[in-house]
Amino acid sequence: MNEPEEMRRALETGVDGIVTDRPDLLAGLAVCPKSTH
Repeated sequence: MNEPEEMRRALETGVDGIVTDRPDLLAGLAVCPKSTH
């Protein structure tokens, strides 16, 4: 998975892991989990 939009959708569904050639993009998306408040 190398497209930011695909990564974002996967993170929103609560996946346990993502395999990517672009960890820099994934790190930017995953640094701040959604608040549950």
